[in-house]
Amino acid sequence: MAKFKFRLERILSVRKHQEEKERILFGIAVQKKLEAEMKLSEIRERLNSAMESRTKLFNSKPTIEDLVRAHEYHISLINREVKAIKNLEETKRIMEEQRLKLIEARKKKRVLERLRERKYEDWKFEEENKEQNELDEIGLQTFMRKQKSFSEPADRSELISRGENYGY
Repeated sequence: MAKFKFRLERILSVRKHQEEKERILFGIAVQKKLEAEMKLSEIRERLNSAMESRTKLFNSKPTIEDLVRAHEYHISLINREVKAIKNLEETKRIMEEQRLKLIEARKKKRVLERLRERKYEDWKFEEENKEQNELDEIGLQTFMRKQKSFSEPADRSELISRGENYGY
């Protein structure tokens, strides 16, 4: 039996490589999103802690400088929170783009895999048909030889015993 060859094997290989690349990029995007979420969570914890410290500061006798410093720190945390939220939104957008690219790469690869499977089944069917035809031909030739050997006498003594003498 001949070996199966899929003529688009190189393209399928490229598609598999592309899918793997997109999977890695998607993983990186997910990781960056998780990091952005952690950073935002950390900033929010600091903001809550700063609010508690500010409340305690107001209950004691603070100086103007202490109040200004606490207020500036609070404002800087709010600004960092806004930046972290924007960063998180951007990482979510990038992650979604990568997810869509990964889905597209999987579809392209799967189309070629299905085509390869169909071509393999067609090839297998053809090979089995060829093999069956060869076996049928061998069987027919064997049958014809046996028929011929039964219909032709083997030697002169057999002809004489049957009462047939053709000038021998």
